[in-house]
This record gives sequence, C-alpha cells and structure tokens, in this order.
Amino acid sequence: MQITVTQENIHNGIRESQEHCAIALAIRDTFRFSKPEIEVGDDYAQIDNTLYDLPIEVISFIQEFDDGGYYFEPFTFELFDRDV
Repeated sequence: MQITVTQENIHNGIRESQEHCAIALAIRDTFRFSKPEIEVGDDYAQIDNTLYDLPIEVISFIQEFDDGGYYFEPFTFELFDRDV
C-alpha cells in the first residue's frame, strides 16, 4: 500500500502522537472514504487490526519529527503487512 506524506500532513502532525502524527494523518488520507482506527508506533503502523512494518526511512522520520526537527520534505513510502 502506497502512502504519501504531504506538507499538510507534516504541518498538522502532532509530535509524539500515535493517532495524529504526520504518518497517521497520511495513512488516514489514504483511507479518506472509510474511518479506520490508526495507531503509529516507533516501527509499525496498525490499521484497524492489521499490523504493518514501517520502512527505515519512516522510522528515521518519526524519530527526527518527535525530537523536534523542523525541516521535512513530503515523501512517499510503501506499507507491507507483517504477515506477508
């Protein structure tokens, strides 16, 4: 599943929030016609009851974002189901 993190997601993302960080907002945008429960951890995303591994570049983004970094570019990444 392809996820695009927009500048709007980055601007509106709440640091250290599993439900409202930039990554969670981007995932929510992908599912704009449904309302799944989304939680983003340090190295995973959970969408409803399915776990997905986050790529290393997303893990690095989360660490920098949560640590107070300010300059981030929009980017795209793939989510893969942990069971695959």
